[in-house]
Amino acid sequence: MTHKKPKIKLRSIYLWHRYIGVTVALLVLLLSITCILLNHTEELNLDSRYLTSDALLDWYSIGEVGPVTSYSAGEYQVSQVSRHLYINTHRLEGEYAQLRGAVVSDDLILVALGNTVLMLTEDGELVDQLSPPIPASAEINNIGSITSKYIPVLQTTEGLYKTNQQLTRWQKIPATSEIISWSSSQTPAEQIHAEINSHEREHILDMERFLLDLHSGRILGNTGVWLMDIAAILMILLAVSGLFLWLKQRFKRKQHKHR
Repeated sequence: MTHKKPKIKLRSIYLWHRYIGVTVALLVLLLSITCILLNHTEELNLDSRYLTSDALLDWYSIGEVGPVTSYSAGEYQVSQVSRHLYINTHRLEGEYAQLRGAVVSDDLILVALGNTVLMLTEDGELVDQLSPPIPASAEINNIGSITSKYIPVLQTTEGLYKTNQQLTRWQKIPATSEIISWSSSQTPAEQIHAEINSHEREHILDMERFLLDLHSGRILGNTGVWLMDIAAILMILLAVSGLFLWLKQRFKRKQHKHR
C-alpha cells in the first residue's frame, strides 16, 4: 500500500496570502507615508513645526512645563521658563539662562542675565546685548535703578555698576547712599502664566519626533515596537508566499506546455 505525500493546496496559500496582505496593508501604508515625510524633513521643516493637539500632548504626558520665574518692569512682566524669555506673553527668539531682573529705562526694557544685559523694545525686539566690564568670574545678581535719576544699576558679586543716561558705558561705583529700587522676583499674573505654559507646551513635540515614533511604533510604547516587528515579519511572509505562488504557477504552465 502506497501513501501519497500530502500536497500543499494552492487555495490555502492564496487565502493566507490574502489575509496577510489585508492585515499588513494599513501598516505598510503608515510606514510608507512616514518614510516619505521623514526623507524630506528639511524641506518640510518638520523639526520646527509642532503638534498642538491636547490629546497628543496628553498622550505624551506633556503637562506643566516647569516653574516660571518672573520680574516686573514697569507695566511689563519679564518671565523665564526653561531657557526661554517672555515679555508678557511674547517669547523672544533664542535661548537665555539665569534671569536676574528687569527694569524700564525710557522706552527700553533692560533684562539682566547671569553675565550680560539685554536691551529690548517694548515689543520684545532685541536692540543690543550689553556686556558690563565685570570680571569673567563675577555674576550679575540683580538690576535696579537709582530712584532719583532713573539710572540703571547692576548688583554683582564684585560690587555695584551703573551706566549713563545713554546706556553706552558702565562703571563700577562704591556703595551708595542713594535709594536704589531693585527688581524683585514675583509670581506672574495668572493669565500670563497660563499663556506662557500653553505656548511652551505647544512647542515641545515637533513633527519629526512624532513621525519617527509613528514609523517605529514607539508611539504605543513597547507594544507598538512589537507590532511593527510583527508587521515586518508578515511582510516577509507575504513576499515569500507571493514568490512561491508565482513559481508554482510558472511550473504548472511549463508542465502544461510539455503535454
